[in-house]
Amino acid sequence: MIRFLICSLLASVPGYLLSDVPQEQIGRIKKMIDAGHYKNAIKAIDLEKEKSGDSYVLLAEAHYLDQEHAKAFEAYLSALSHVSHAQKSNASPMGKEEALLYEEALKVYLDPTARDPVITSLKMRDLYAGIWRLHPEYAELGYLVAIAYANLGEYTDFFEIFYLSYKKIPDHYLSYKTQGILHLKLYDRRKTLEEKERERAQVLLYFNKAKELYPQDPSLYKMEIAFSLDKERILETDLKEIIDKDIVIPRADLSFYIDQLFAYGKNELAAEFLAKARKWYPYSRTLDAADDIVKSKKDVK
Repeated sequence: MIRFLICSLLASVPGYLLSDVPQEQIGRIKKMIDAGHYKNAIKAIDLEKEKSGDSYVLLAEAHYLDQEHAKAFEAYLSALSHVSHAQKSNASPMGKEEALLYEEALKVYLDPTARDPVITSLKMRDLYAGIWRLHPEYAELGYLVAIAYANLGEYTDFFEIFYLSYKKIPDHYLSYKTQGILHLKLYDRRKTLEEKERERAQVLLYFNKAKELYPQDPSLYKMEIAFSLDKERILETDLKEIIDKDIVIPRADLSFYIDQLFAYGKNELAAEFLAKARKWYPYSRTLDAADDIVKSKKDVK
């Protein structure tokens, strides 16, 4: 039902997907997908001589529903790459209401005290999906609604909503972060070292672009450290940036950074990070345990 409502709404939005493909063909393929005939839909799209970005969105949906997740993510990345510069319209500056909604939703998305991304995504969907359906021109809010659907495993809704926002504002931190995550998902599914390294490079490329546009998102630092081949250098650089800019790390991620710092013998930086983290979380067993380790290392010296 949700998918039907979204598709019906998006079909009425000017410039939305599938404008480059004959409407009769679109309707036929969507009927195949909705009826569960995913392989027939895939064959129909494959027969198109020149696929548009819109066709690739449908292909991504069909592959995903057919349990071919890697092919779905590949097709979706192709959809994004097929959005020409001519199609990428500059979105109008956000109005006051739209800006307030986006900032409010972003705070929910980045809440450092949240422990379960599924619960956070349910909250975002319940609070903002209905508003977005009434205002699909709210592109930045659309990014957050799309991400909420993805985190809930509802990828067909994600594919469509994210694509609409991307066509309006491709140069957005959430655009780059999400493309990095899609390459991360492909990294997990690649079999050869060469394929994995190719995806790793794309993951880091998009995370870096996202961090340049919005360095306040703490998850970007964690993912960059986790995927970097020069882990020790990136760890030191990123931790210093986190400390200097007072970027609040989620409580659940504290142990990740502490473990990395101790693994590379960065005891002084660990002490500096713990002092900063104590300002965010005055009461924390994780920080208490880490302080004891730092103190024991000083005593040994």
